Amino acid sequence: NLSISSKTVEEKHAVIYKQYQKEQKNSLNYWGYGRENYYYAVKRAYAAGKNPQTELKMLVRELHKNGIELVLEFYFEECSSIQEILNCLKYWALEYHVDGFHITGYAFQRLTYELEKDPFFSELKLYMPSVSETELGAVQKRQKSLKTGNFRHMAVYARDYLAHMRGFLKGDSGKTMGATYYMRRNHNHFGYVNYFACHDGFTMADMVSYDKKHNEANDEGNMDGGSSDFSWNCGEEGRSRKKKVQELRLRQMKNAWVMLLLGQGIPAILAGDEWGNSQNGNNNVYCQDNETGWLNWRVLKCYEELYPFVRKLIQLRKEHPVFHMKTPLNAMDKMGTGYPDVSYHSDRAWYVEEHHCAHKIGVMYCGDYVACKKGGTDDFFYLAINMDWKKQTFAVPDLPKGRKWYACLSTAKNEKREIFGEVEEKQRVMYVGPRTIEILVGIKVQEKKGNAKKSEKTE
Repeated sequence: NLSISSKTVEEKHAVIYKQYQKEQKNSLNYWGYGRENYYYAVKRAYAAGKNPQTELKMLVRELHKNGIELVLEFYFEECSSIQEILNCLKYWALEYHVDGFHITGYAFQRLTYELEKDPFFSELKLYMPSVSETELGAVQKRQKSLKTGNFRHMAVYARDYLAHMRGFLKGDSGKTMGATYYMRRNHNHFGYVNYFACHDGFTMADMVSYDKKHNEANDEGNMDGGSSDFSWNCGEEGRSRKKKVQELRLRQMKNAWVMLLLGQGIPAILAGDEWGNSQNGNNNVYCQDNETGWLNWRVLKCYEELYPFVRKLIQLRKEHPVFHMKTPLNAMDKMGTGYPDVSYHSDRAWYVEEHHCAHKIGVMYCGDYVACKKGGTDDFFYLAINMDWKKQTFAVPDLPKGRKWYACLSTAKNEKREIFGEVEEKQRVMYVGPRTIEILVGIKVQEKKGNAKKSEKTE
């Protein structure tokens, strides 16, 4: 068991562009990426004591006791051999009992072919880089020839989701129909890991606060890090004291959370996004082992409204399997219920605006396609998503007999009521404010009364 103990191994010699700076500096790469680091090493800088190996094993054990799995991320150079990669992954799974790996930097098809053949990896979760539908199809054909069946423990880390959904969030033209695809996208043989933010890029708060990256503190002339963050600063670059800018940023973050957690696929959350953590516009904090790269939990007080909103969305997703179907949605009435599994609407029910300048979409999930743990089928949900800068009209489709629409959540309000507490019945037409999402739930009348009684007892 090796461990990194000296700074010299962790230091990355920054290449300074002469047009910005003449002198050269050393930056501490506290993330640990780089060819010079050992694939079998536990990073000592992350440990509290002198034995990082024991601490990591204790961490995995305690996480498992609390129902939490641990997935390690590895960056493998293209020059790495297949056998070296397989040996490395097996070592961490056998020695530390981790639950899976997020593999980056290596050709997808070459590696998955070997992983599919080895039954050792069938019990581990494997997250792979974004790939095209054609590449996924080729892997699926190989699975059939290998008779591996559904490789459900493998998921694609969907960078294309981030690019498209951020564009839709900030109001780019031509993104509406694509948003319907990414919100319902699923696969019979793979999972899709969807995310609005990850460690390699802007946080969700910076996504709505900066138009451009600000990596000057990295001493690389602001040339490091990606240049395509698909972000919008909501009217002012960086921190702002303007109340309207602050309110818009909060609402945009709420909108992103709704689309992420109430869409199909596997939602991935960057730690700190649930309460608005910022990296001051730095989208590559690999060398910021300081307040910029750390999590400041005190910021939670600045976004007291966001944190409970995210918790409610997580609760909603857990309680309603209609948001995480096991099979892909195809917008068809497959079961003959009279309603498709998912349908799209605008100011006219059952009609979607497909023109290039459309910035709104109504999404209805049919709960009849999935059973609940408590018994019976799930509820209907209607998401009126308005990413336009003006108020828009939405038609609310009719529900099956015995169900009614009720208000559930709104990104424009400070939601203090509990989900399924006191609700307001909606009409056939609703008006949604600019850059706002309204969520309706279609529940059976008797279920609504039951929940009301339960709420009274709780009080």
